Amino acid sequence: MFFATKRATVLIPSGSIDRPDLRHLFVLLCDPFGEPPKCLLVSLSTVRQNAYYDPACLLYAGDHPFVKQTSYVKYSTCRLEEAAKLVRAVESGVFRQHDMMDGAIVARIIRACLSSRHTPKEIKDLIVAHGWVDAVDE
Repeated sequence: MFFATKRATVLIPSGSIDRPDLRHLFVLLCDPFGEPPKCLLVSLSTVRQNAYYDPACLLYAGDHPFVKQTSYVKYSTCRLEEAAKLVRAVESGVFRQHDMMDGAIVARIIRACLSSRHTPKEIKDLIVAHGWVDAVDE
């Protein structure tokens, strides 16, 4: 059973015609909040040679079972999703639940949200307002 909580991870379809089975790992950075309850999610992308990537937060093989090579947090695409929608998508099989992310890594991702020039201002404001950057190892 999937619970939309801080540290949960889900594989969300992001494929194209050429690669229909492609999925990106998304990390939930907070417990549900607000009305209706929502969660903040960020995705990971593989660092590719000769391609730009946001260096604010890198993850390495072993940081999470899904991460097999150096990856970066793609802050430009972070988003808020209703917790109930996430649960329904996992239960229906559209999204796939994956292993929980280590709390220290989630804390690193949240701190780097504030330093990345790609994080939307409203997301930075939300993180500060809720004090998530101070909640290091939950």
